[in-house]
Amino acid sequence: PFNAVKVLGGVLHDKHDVNPLLLMEALETWLKLREQKRPEEAEPHHAIYEIQQLFKRLQSDPNADTQRLAKLEWGYLGLLNNRSASPKTLLRLLRTEPRFFADLLSLIFRSDKESEESAETPTEEQKTRAENAYRLLTEWKSIPGLQEDNIVDEQELLAWVTEARRLCEESGRLAVCDHAIGEVLANAPREANGTWPCIPVRDIIEEVNSEALSRGFEIGVFNKRGVFTKSPISGGEQERTFAQQYTSYAEACAIEWPITAAAL
Repeated sequence: PFNAVKVLGGVLHDKHDVNPLLLMEALETWLKLREQKRPEEAEPHHAIYEIQQLFKRLQSDPNADTQRLAKLEWGYLGLLNNRSASPKTLLRLLRTEPRFFADLLSLIFRSDKESEESAETPTEEQKTRAENAYRLLTEWKSIPGLQEDNIVDEQELLAWVTEARRLCEESGRLAVCDHAIGEVLANAPREANGTWPCIPVRDIIEEVNSEALSRGFEIGVFNKRGVFTKSPISGGEQERTFAQQYTSYAEACAIEWPITAAAL
C-alpha cells in the first residue's frame, strides 16, 4: 500500500483522473496492515503528503461513499490537520448528526452514572479512540444549522441541540455535552447589524439556560483569540479593546437575552 499510495499521489499531482474506489482501497489496505500490528509496513508518516492528496480528491467527489470515507478519515485522523487537509466528512457529520456527537463524548468522558472506583483501566485501543474523539471535537468550528450563506437555521440548530442533550442525558454526560455545545457556539456568525452572536445562538443559550453551556461558550470565546503577541510596553491595550467590544455585544443582548449578556 505504501507504493500504491505514492503512485496514486503522483498521478493526482499530475492532474489525472483516478477511480475514487481505487483510492479508498489503497487507504483501507494500509489501515489493515496497521491493525495487524505490522508497523514496519504500515507507518504512514513517510507518505503524509500523498495521503492528504488522496483525501482531498475523495472529499471533492460528490458521489463518494460518505460512511466509507468517514471511516477512513477516522483511521487517518492524526494526519488530517487544518493546514493541508482536514477531516471534512467527520466534521460535517458532527454538525448534522447529534448521535455522532454523543458517541464521541462517550469515548472521552466517563458517565455520571459510573463510579470512579468501578471504572476499568482503558486499553490502548480505547485510548487511541478517545484521543481521536478529542482531536475531532477540538477541530470542530462549524455550528449545527449553519447554511452556505453564513446564516444559522434556528429550527435546525434547536433540533440538533435538543437531540444531543437528550442522548447525553440518557448516558449520564449532560454537563460535558452542554460544555462542548457552548464551546462550538462561540464560533457563531454575527448579525447583519454587527452584533454578536447571531440571534439563533442567543435563543439557544437562553432556552437551555445551563451554567455548563454558558461556561463552555465563555471558554470558546477566550480560545478563539489563539496565540497573540504584543510589545513589552503596550500594556493592556489589546485587552481594553476586547473589553469594549464585548461590553457592546452584551449591551445589545441585555434586555431580550440576559443569560447571553452575562456570559459576554
